[in-house]
Amino acid sequence: MFGRRQGGFTLWELLVGLVVLSLILAYGLPAMARQIRQSEMLATEQAWVRLFQRARHRAVTIGTPVAFCHLGADGRCVPTDRGRTAVAVFEDADADGRIGPGERILWRDEGLYAPEGRGWSLRLTGSFRDGGIYLPDGRAIRPGGAFLAGSVRLCGPELGRRIVLNRTGRVRVEAERC
Repeated sequence: MFGRRQGGFTLWELLVGLVVLSLILAYGLPAMARQIRQSEMLATEQAWVRLFQRARHRAVTIGTPVAFCHLGADGRCVPTDRGRTAVAVFEDADADGRIGPGERILWRDEGLYAPEGRGWSLRLTGSFRDGGIYLPDGRAIRPGGAFLAGSVRLCGPELGRRIVLNRTGRVRVEAERC
């Protein structure tokens, strides 16, 4: 019995291990939280870019105007400056920016808003409040016929992004100071 060494850790080894673990967590968790916030921002940004690109592509491909608008509780298009509503993309044969009889909804997206709380905000600027229409040549117009210009401004606690739609209907993403 006296010649055999017992297995396991001593109290000092366990304490040193706990100190090392606490240091790793103290430095690692804030970096991980920052990475999660950046991922949330990127996911929201990509959802908006994808919406514009898919709608434009669909209009050019099928040769019919394709519109996007914010949906109210009753399923009709409503103006808004916040991205808290669902967004519908639909074939808009009469190019009026409203879902009419015979105009089918191509897809609906409910995830185009900023994550709740923690200092996030999302604002629709310019003429995005009323939605928009992509023509078969790829240009973007407002429901009244004027060209569509505006941006989606997404701001987080540490960084911001602006998704800008230009006159030809193309999208670009810029860093935004919030």
